Amino acid sequence: MEQTMKQNAKPKAARKNRISLVRRMDWPLFFAMTFLLVFGVIMVYSASMYNALNLYGESPDYFFLRQLIFVIVGFIGFFLVIRINYKLYKKHYILIAVLVTLLLLVTFLFEAKKGSQRWIPLGLFDLQPAELAKIAIIFVWAATYAIKEKYLNKLAKRKMAIQERAKQMFLNVYMIPIGFTLLYMIIMFIQSDNGSMIITLFLSGIITLVAGFNRKISLSVSLIGVCIAVFAVFLLFLMFDHATIDSGNYVVGRFTAWVNPFEDYNDNGYQLVNSYIALAFGGLFGDGLGAGLQKQGYLPDIHTDFILANVGEELGYLGLILVFAFFCLIIWRGVKIATECKDKFGKLTAFGITSLFFVQAFWNAAGITGVLPLKGLTAPLVSYGGTALLVMMGALAILQSIAIRSKIAQEKEAKAMARREKEMEARAAQLAAEPV
Repeated sequence: MEQTMKQNAKPKAARKNRISLVRRMDWPLFFAMTFLLVFGVIMVYSASMYNALNLYGESPDYFFLRQLIFVIVGFIGFFLVIRINYKLYKKHYILIAVLVTLLLLVTFLFEAKKGSQRWIPLGLFDLQPAELAKIAIIFVWAATYAIKEKYLNKLAKRKMAIQERAKQMFLNVYMIPIGFTLLYMIIMFIQSDNGSMIITLFLSGIITLVAGFNRKISLSVSLIGVCIAVFAVFLLFLMFDHATIDSGNYVVGRFTAWVNPFEDYNDNGYQLVNSYIALAFGGLFGDGLGAGLQKQGYLPDIHTDFILANVGEELGYLGLILVFAFFCLIIWRGVKIATECKDKFGKLTAFGITSLFFVQAFWNAAGITGVLPLKGLTAPLVSYGGTALLVMMGALAILQSIAIRSKIAQEKEAKAMARREKEMEARAAQLAAEPV
C-alpha cells in the first residue's frame, strides 16, 4: 500500500515540477518568440508560394507546411530544453564543442550545395552544423570564464610583466576557447561561410567584454586579442586570394556590389537592388499581404535571407517596425535575464545568446537595406529554415532555463532571509523575556 502511494506520488511531483518551471518562465520573452514564429510562418507562406510552384514544381504551400513542422518540432524541443538545468552545459562544454567540431567536419563528406559544403542531409531538412557551433562557442567561453574566474583574479594580484601575465593566461585559460574559436573559423572559412565566421569571432569578443575583469587582466586579454586579430587579418587576406583564384573574385564582387549595387545590377548587385525595389514599392502601409511582386521570380529565395524585404513590400514600414519591436523585446528580456543572473556561467551564456540574436537580426536587416554587406544571415524566427530556426528556439529555451533557475535561486534566498529574520526576532524576544 505504501509502495503504491509512493509510485502515485512520483508522477504528481513531476507534473508539479513541470508546472513550476512553466510558471517561472519569462513570459514577455515567450510571447515575443511565439509572435515572431507565427508571423514568420504566415510570411513564409506569402513569400514562397510562387517559387514553390514555378521553380520547385511543388504545391504552393510546400515551404509553408515544412516551416510549420519546424515550428511544431521547435516548440516540443523548447519545452524539453527548459527542463534541463543550464549548468549541465558548463559541466560538459568540452564534449559539446568536440561533437560540434565532428559535425562540422562531417559536412565535407557530402556533395556541395550552392557552391559550398555546409550541410548534412537528414531527409526532411539539411543540418547546418555552423548554427550549432555558435551555441557551442558561447558555452566554451562562458564556461571558461566561470571556471577560471578565481584563477584570473589571483593572477591579477601577482606582480609580473604584462607579457608574462598574458602568457600564463593563454596557457592556463585561453588555449582551449581560442583553439575552438580558430578551429571553427577555419572550417567555416573553408565552407565559404563568412557570416558564421564573423559571428563566431564576435561572440568570443562580446563574452570576453562582459566578463568583467580588472585593468591588468583586461590589458593581458587585449594583448592576446591583438594576436588573434593579426591572425584574423591573415585569414582575411587568404580569403580574398581564395576568392580571386577559385570563385571569380566572389567576395570582392559582393563587397563592391554593396558599395554601389547599381553598377553591377545584373550580377552581384541583383539581390540588393531588388530588395530596394521591394521596400520602395511597399512604402508606409505596403501593397497588402500576398500582393508583393518581387517574390515572383525577381528576388531569388525571398522566403529565406530576404524575408524582411517581402514584409516591407507587403506590410510596409509599419510591418517592419512591428517585427523590429518584437526583436527589441527579445533583446531587452535577454539582457534583463543576464543582468539578474548571479551565476557567472548563466550570466555570460545569457549575454552570448542575446548577442547572437541581436547580431543576426541586425545584420539581416542591415543587409537588405544596404547598410552592411550581405552575408547570408537569416532573420531569426521569421525566415524559412530548419537548422537556423530550431537552433534559435533551442537557444531561447536555454535563456528561459537561466531565467527559471535564477528565479528559483532568488526565491530560495528570499525564504532563507525571511527564516533568518524570524530566528533573530525569536531570539530577541527570548532575550527580552529573560530576567535582568
